[in-house]
Amino acid sequence: MATEIKNRFLSAILQIKEIRGEQAEEKVKEALKELQKEGKIENFGQTMKFSIEDLTGIDFIIFWKAKKKILLQVKGYPFENKRKYRKRNIQVIMALPEENVSEVKRKIFAIIERKTKRK
Repeated sequence: MATEIKNRFLSAILQIKEIRGEQAEEKVKEALKELQKEGKIENFGQTMKFSIEDLTGIDFIIFWKAKKKILLQVKGYPFENKRKYRKRNIQVIMALPEENVSEVKRKIFAIIERKTKRK
C-alpha cells in the first residue's frame, strides 16, 4: 500500500514537471519569435521531443549571427545543477509559471549579450 501511494505521488510529480516544462518551452518559443521579429536573432529551431538533441539537454538552438549559435535548455521550475549543461556549452533558462513572455525575452537577450561579448 505504501509503495503504491509513493508511486502515485512520484507519477504526479513527474506529470506536473512535464506540464510546467511544456508551458515554459511555449513561453520561450514566443519570446524567440519576438526577438526574431525585432532582428535581435536571425533564426531559431526547437528540437523534437525525445530526439537525440532533446535527450542531451538541448531544447532550442538560437542563431544570432552568421554561423553562430546558442544551445538552450529550458526549465519550468527552479533548477540548481546548471554545471552539467554549461560543461557542454548549453545555456539554461528558467521560464517560471509566474513570468510573462517579456520577462523570458529579457532573460534570453541577456544570454545572447553574454555570448556576443565572449565571441
